Amino acid sequence: MPINTPLKALDRHAWDQRVMALTLAFALVLIVGGCSHGSSHHEAPEAYKLDNILSESIVSAKENIAHDVYFFPGPSKQAPPILLLHELPGLSPNTLHFAETLSKDFNVYVPLLFGSPNQENTFFGTLAYLFNGDWYERANLQGSRPITRWASAALDRVSTHHPGQPVGVIGMCLTGAMPLSLLDHKEIKAIVLAQPTLPIFGEDDDLGISAQEWEIAKRRAIAGDIHIYGVRFEKDTIAKRAKHCRLKRELGDKTFLDREITALEYCHKDAEGNYTDCSKSHSTLTYGWSSSFPSNHPMNVRRSEVRDFFKTWLIQAKEEKGQ
Repeated sequence: MPINTPLKALDRHAWDQRVMALTLAFALVLIVGGCSHGSSHHEAPEAYKLDNILSESIVSAKENIAHDVYFFPGPSKQAPPILLLHELPGLSPNTLHFAETLSKDFNVYVPLLFGSPNQENTFFGTLAYLFNGDWYERANLQGSRPITRWASAALDRVSTHHPGQPVGVIGMCLTGAMPLSLLDHKEIKAIVLAQPTLPIFGEDDDLGISAQEWEIAKRRAIAGDIHIYGVRFEKDTIAKRAKHCRLKRELGDKTFLDREITALEYCHKDAEGNYTDCSKSHSTLTYGWSSSFPSNHPMNVRRSEVRDFFKTWLIQAKEEKGQ
């Protein structure tokens, strides 16, 4: 859990951001119910049992932040590690189930960034995001965020468990673009950006990372040693299409694989042939997922693609390093 820190003075702009974001949170809860997958009747899954799941607290001493990280062991210690970052509603049962699914091929590390395990509440998640101070840019961090520095410390810890192994990172919603800010870790060879949302306000193509972090991402793309999988719902009004366009334009098609879920794949049509329910769809991999979905459901298709994406680029990176 985060270490308690003294309340710091906030400037007017920071408070204005919090008030505006809190207003947006109310709107999201009322309009779309948070990170929906597009189903009009979302049933909360049963809590994931963590009795036998190992965890450890990782501390970023410089930022005075600590979070628990849950570990889902893969088939062997030699299997590539993946850091899975949860979305705004919290560390939901479906996120934990997704980690278990990925652990068939990878060693999966899942941080609890706020709240409690099995939390699935957009409003509580928004409150945690707004008021714990971990998610706001800091001048002394050159525009980066304290939570990013903590994630960097977590990656260091993962690498000590798996020395020399290529690493993958998945960001979703609130954390959707965070993997881009961690690319100074050369061991990261593949990342997934699922419905990146931050910043809540600003330009549609703003990725919510510092200029320095973006420059590192572009240099890695030019060098050809990073691969990025991006996914969002076509009609998503929260995770804007402009972010995907910028990623493709500035990083190139060879680096950025755009796997947007088209309206044809998930929207319903009314009697006149117009798409309906599209605006309610946001979470592409976890929140709202159901084990009853058929294999051709777009969420299952993308989950399968993400697994294959990591198998391709992490295992290939490992083999190339061994040559």
